[in-house]
Order: sequence, then structure tokens, then C-alpha cells
Amino acid sequence: MDTLHTIEVPQRGEYKIVAPTDELAILRLQERLRDEVDDDDDLISITPAMTTGRESYPGMDEFYARYQLVKNPASEGNGEPQECMYETYGSELAFVREQHRERIWTLIEEEGVLWLTAGYRYVNRLGYFIATGIWQDAEETYLYGG
Repeated sequence: MDTLHTIEVPQRGEYKIVAPTDELAILRLQERLRDEVDDDDDLISITPAMTTGRESYPGMDEFYARYQLVKNPASEGNGEPQECMYETYGSELAFVREQHRERIWTLIEEEGVLWLTAGYRYVNRLGYFIATGIWQDAEETYLYGG
């Protein structure tokens, strides 16, 4: 299981960070904020007290235990899962749309968090995956990355 941390940062709002521990979530958010500011003087120090929530979700380890992905022949071999992702346009999208709908998985982004969700989705999509087996539940979702 992967953990989704919700961290409320004063004057910046709420951030969602995927990390196995609070410490790593804080570190990842600090790095992300460092990339967003022009001057280190504007950098806000993140503390554990800013964490407002933690939720556990199945991650890619659980996904791989249940499903195998079909490699995209057009991929340049970046390793799984990247070499298995299909684009959202052109001939790759046409190939995805030809597949059995219960073998399709959509990579989506919501509030800065990446999710792998069962089925063909259009809103917030980043790419598609094809599994060798079919999913049983249209609500099945996994945290992607970490």
C-alpha cells in the first residue's frame, strides 16, 4: 500500500504527496516548493504539524501482482511501466480504442497526484495501458508512482 499525504502550507494551499513515510513526504514537498520559488528567501519550511491527512491506497506493487501490461511496440524501452504506455492521440490511441474495454487502464492526474484507473477515461488523461487480463471493477484505482 502507498500513502497519500495531504499537507497544508500557509499562503500556498494544500499539497498531495505520495510517500511511504511522513519524513519522505515532507522532503519531497520541500524539493517541489524549492523548484517553484525564485528566491530561497521565499522558501517555507515544512513541518510534520502541517500534515492534515494520510490515506493508504494500493500502489503499483499491488497492480503488478494482479496484472501484466502489454508493451507498446513504439516505446523506446524505458522499462516498465513507461515502455507500456500508449499515447492519447494518433495511431496509438486508435490501437487502445480497438482493445477490449476491460483491458484498458488510464493514467490520470488529479491535484498533482497520478492514478492508474480501470477503463478508458478522457478527463485528465496522460496515457493509456493495456493489460493482458481484464479488470473486474470499474472503480479499481491504484496510486501511480511514489
